[in-house]
Amino acid sequence: MFKAVCNATYPYLASFLCFVIGLLSLQASAAPSQAEDIRTKLMNPSSSEVLVVAHRAAWENAPENSLLAIQHAIYMGVDIVEIDIQRTKDGEMILMHDKTLNRTTNGKGKVADNTWTELQSLRLRQGLGRVKRNGQAVNTELTNEAIPHLRDALALSKGKILVNLDKADKFMAEAFVLAREMGVARQVILKGKKGHNAAVLDLKQGEQEFEGIYMPKYNFRAPKKGKRKGKNTIQKTRLNINNNAQTATDITLNYLNSSGSVKDWYAGIEDSPMAEMKFSSLEQPQVQPKVLKALTQKHRFWVNTLKVSHSADFTDSRALHKPDSVWGELINMGYSVIQTDEPSALLDYLRKLERHD
Repeated sequence: MFKAVCNATYPYLASFLCFVIGLLSLQASAAPSQAEDIRTKLMNPSSSEVLVVAHRAAWENAPENSLLAIQHAIYMGVDIVEIDIQRTKDGEMILMHDKTLNRTTNGKGKVADNTWTELQSLRLRQGLGRVKRNGQAVNTELTNEAIPHLRDALALSKGKILVNLDKADKFMAEAFVLAREMGVARQVILKGKKGHNAAVLDLKQGEQEFEGIYMPKYNFRAPKKGKRKGKNTIQKTRLNINNNAQTATDITLNYLNSSGSVKDWYAGIEDSPMAEMKFSSLEQPQVQPKVLKALTQKHRFWVNTLKVSHSADFTDSRALHKPDSVWGELINMGYSVIQTDEPSALLDYLRKLERHD
């Protein structure tokens, strides 16, 4: 059509139409992708939008860590997919949570004892691979989904969704090199126990800047003595924070210093867009609402509500019955990135609150 217009009998009209079409094409090519839109929101902690992370991708109607699960997450409007990475005998990076093949595939043995070629003949089981029936753990049905290579997962996600690579600590730099080669470096979120600046220094390739997102993670545990479990509420905690502090750093460090708690954890998240926080009690000073809300001027905070990884009693199972008491309460505390096994339900909840597109 473009050539037909440009070769039209009316040269002046053709030139004008060519100019308009070319301008529209340039604007379309320059328009940010869906993934870039999500990244922009993530990098803006003052945004009211809460981001949703699908744990092991959206596996409710697909095998966990499968291309189909990633596709489901993209379709439902999830912001970030969390996928787990393991390495094969010949050094290839695949999507797999466990070190063994037993739970999620029709194979057996360690991933590291098999080559990528050998693994391609296996198939993934539905969902989590195993469920309890009458008190017994039984395998779920086998699907036609193959074990994905990380390359395939990144290709599927390109321009559509952010990707968190979990369990990639030992080969983080290598995984990021692959992401850069595939043109998805800005979509990749890496995380670890190192502070942000130290980790980013490791991830730089010569003079090449780190284009991805690194997220330090913290697991704050209450002291064993007098430890309270589970169902504490925010109202049970009373704070004495310096309300005259001028900055997020001041508020945090003033409180931590006065409480005699760890003083230097905040240094690890400076310059980072977000940090993952796990806590065993709502009485811990690092996770007090006043502290977190002050820090949300500069950072987003990621929290898990999973069955296998959660904080206090903030779980998906409770959220399905009382979303305000779990997801709503966490949002009020200052968390704005939630990793869940129930992405569809969480999205519905956030949309009702007008906290998600």
